[in-house]
Amino acid sequence: MSTNNTNIYTLPDGTIDCNNPRVCAALTDSMGMLLTGVLASFKNNPALLAEMDESTKVDLDVIYRTMQMFRNSIGVDQDWYGENQSNLIPEIMRQARENREKFTKTIIDAMISAGLPVDMIPDEFRPRPSVSDSAAAILNSLRSDGVIG
Repeated sequence: MSTNNTNIYTLPDGTIDCNNPRVCAALTDSMGMLLTGVLASFKNNPALLAEMDESTKVDLDVIYRTMQMFRNSIGVDQDWYGENQSNLIPEIMRQARENREKFTKTIIDAMISAGLPVDMIPDEFRPRPSVSDSAAAILNSLRSDGVIG
């Protein structure tokens, strides 16, 4: 299944879908923007640039040009090819968080359904009953014990 033109940026378990070229473009554009800022600060501070040894300058240049090669190879046949995709990062992260939460809930529900005692589930993943559910359970217990009518 091609994910080139969809708004699905993550897999069901919440991991980033690197098969989607827009996701790769967004990540590459974001890293390129960060790297451009670092290189601009070097350019604006000649003393700092002068202190840097030649091999580090070459390494930075190679990293920058490699990032450009990556980005120029992603989404060539897409209508968004020439556009900066870094604005997708918040949406990608939101989808990843939501899918991770759903996936975790599914696993926890399966563990409970399989009979795993709740105290064996890590505390941060244990289901939290609502106040009304807790009150109803207490009342039902009291009714079944004959304490209330």
